[in-house]
Amino acid sequence: MNRSMRVSFVLVGALLVGLPACTRGPRTFPVKGTVMYNGKPVPKGTVLFTPVNGGSTASGEINEDGTYRLTTYKPGDGACVGSTGW
Repeated sequence: MNRSMRVSFVLVGALLVGLPACTRGPRTFPVKGTVMYNGKPVPKGTVLFTPVNGGSTASGEINEDGTYRLTTYKPGDGACVGSTGW
C-alpha cells in the first residue's frame, strides 16, 4: 500500500468516527405513560410531543392497554427537553 492510499484510509476512518457526533441530535430522556378516557385505556392512536422551541417531535403508538413509549431518533429513546409553552 502506498503512502497516498494510507492517508486516504486514515481520513475516511477519521470522518466515520466523527460522523455519529454530528448526527446524534439533542439529548433525549425516556417518556412513557398510559392514555385513559373515562377511566378506561385508549386502545389505539398516536401520542406526539412537539417542543415549542422548534426541536424534533417525539411520537409513540398507543398499545391496546393504553400504554405508549416515545421515540425521537431511535426506538424508545424518549423526547428532547423542552417547555410546555403554557
